[in-house]
Amino acid sequence: MHGSRHTERQSLDEAPPYHWWRTVSLLIPAIGVYTIVLGTASLLSSVFDRGGDFGHRCARGVGVADPPDDRRPRDVRGLQHIDPRRSYVFAANHQSIYDIPIVFWSLPLQLRIIAKASLASFPFLGWHLQRTGHLLVDRKTRAPASSRR
Repeated sequence: MHGSRHTERQSLDEAPPYHWWRTVSLLIPAIGVYTIVLGTASLLSSVFDRGGDFGHRCARGVGVADPPDDRRPRDVRGLQHIDPRRSYVFAANHQSIYDIPIVFWSLPLQLRIIAKASLASFPFLGWHLQRTGHLLVDRKTRAPASSRR
């Protein structure tokens, strides 16, 4: 009897934290819905908007699906040093599914990302990346996937 209580207690201690449950039950589905809706809008706009301005605004909109969290603060500093007439390279230490939406949401510039080519196979996301000028790289050959077409 005592052994089974210990096992029950152990499994309760090992339950995923609140943030994990919130991510799985709320945020991932929300990002999925935002991706489908905004990805469709981005694709439709790409017929008329070759510069990708509207598509970029759609990508920024996915950041709305990720509300601020104490574990992922959105305190962006130094934006006053960005000159919108210049080009920049930003690097994110891509540690979670939230990094890219947060970067798009936080930086007031047109962004293009370098992503692995396998993302092109994802509906909506891959279509958006291909139609709006993002660079897809085949990590096996290190060549841009777009250059092989």
